[in-house]
Amino acid sequence: MEFAHLALIISDLKRSAHFYENILGLTPITRPNLGFDGLWYTLSKKQELHLMLLSSPYLHCNRPIHGGRDNHLAIFTKYENFIAIQQRLKHAGIPYTNSKSGRMAIFFRDPDLNTFELTSSF
Repeated sequence: MEFAHLALIISDLKRSAHFYENILGLTPITRPNLGFDGLWYTLSKKQELHLMLLSSPYLHCNRPIHGGRDNHLAIFTKYENFIAIQQRLKHAGIPYTNSKSGRMAIFFRDPDLNTFELTSSF
């Protein structure tokens, strides 16, 4: 089995588009009219990320500082992309933590506190 898409709740389309396109480097794809706003992105040939502009129940929750101890999506990328994204996170002032396992992996959150693990290998 493999997943077809992951759907996340967001609170601001413009802010999320900036994060997902300019920080993570994702490419938007056409989204059908579903009766509410959102954004869709390609992750791989078979997998997508769907962002839904809805009221989030998660924004005011007490979240762990280290994203590895929270619900998260782990994304594998080529080493060059890993370094580029890490640099863009730093430049944008978006905090991240290194994996506690010693692997080449970092954890960070989008503007709506959705948590991601970015991992790579040499």
